Amino acid sequence: MVATLQLVCEGVSPVADKIKCLRFRILGPRDERWTLTAGRYVQIIYPDTQGVRQQRCYSVTRVLSTNVFEVVVKRSGHQRVSDNLFDKIAGGDLLQLCGVGGAITVERLTSSKTVLLLAGGIGLTLPIALVRELKQLSDEGQQVPHVTLLACSSVQAEMPFQHELTALAANENWFSANLHVTREPASLPLKEGRLDSTCIAAMSRPDTVVICGSGGFAKSMRALVLQSFPQADILVEAFSPVASEAVPIPAATAEGARLQVAGTGVSLPLQAGRSLLDHLLDEQVAIANECRSGICGSCKVRLVEGECQHEMDFALAQHERDQGYVLACCCYPKDGSLTIAI
Repeated sequence: MVATLQLVCEGVSPVADKIKCLRFRILGPRDERWTLTAGRYVQIIYPDTQGVRQQRCYSVTRVLSTNVFEVVVKRSGHQRVSDNLFDKIAGGDLLQLCGVGGAITVERLTSSKTVLLLAGGIGLTLPIALVRELKQLSDEGQQVPHVTLLACSSVQAEMPFQHELTALAANENWFSANLHVTREPASLPLKEGRLDSTCIAAMSRPDTVVICGSGGFAKSMRALVLQSFPQADILVEAFSPVASEAVPIPAATAEGARLQVAGTGVSLPLQAGRSLLDHLLDEQVAIANECRSGICGSCKVRLVEGECQHEMDFALAQHERDQGYVLACCCYPKDGSLTIAI
């Protein structure tokens, strides 16, 4: 059974059109597994607009105390959890927190000289968290990297934090921001047009690149960064999975095929169309997991024997792939039995 903590909403405030900031307090004691840091994400359990309880992740945009934090939600109109949170959450409401994850925090940036932040739409939640933390360090007299933000939104009214970001860019010599609008004319200081190879290549060579947005945005931006800055440390956080462009997930697997977990004696029948992570969780095999979208890397395992169909992921380095590591959430049985090591 998944451990949960109770949250109480302490306030709701508008951020932009269709976007709200929600402030929560964690009730009751907790251990270090639940440590709140701006830039990490919280896993919240809440129903969608049809009443179906879901687990969704939201970036922590600000930590006000050890128990109080803020997240931002956008109303998409797709009847999802964020729509329900946007429409219904009010001060005093209770909901559940089932985890804290993510590793893209300000500590990952402070050793860099130059940082490039790339954000699409509501993906600005991670960059604003990082920039706020860097400003605090700068205000305390600490050295911080030079940071450039490239962000885009379909319409200007739905770009969160634009006034805060433009004010920071005007007043902080370590920070600059280029904010783009893609589907309507833009008024200064915003620009018109999408983030493309020309925008990326024009940046000073970054030591670290942080990408946050939809799965499609993250995939396309990562490809552009690799073209222009192949030596940069690329950190990705996407809030939706990327559809595989490889061979479709097999509809059937060999009769009698099994999944073996090395060194444990665990042996499970394989089912076509279900990820390795689904198989393991169904049988209550202990394995770390957070996003289930190939982003966080928590469910990394080593493929000892057999073949899998791989969905795209953002978490594994090439040397890990070469050593046989895969993400259980992104791998599906191809044919025959498999052996993995957790």
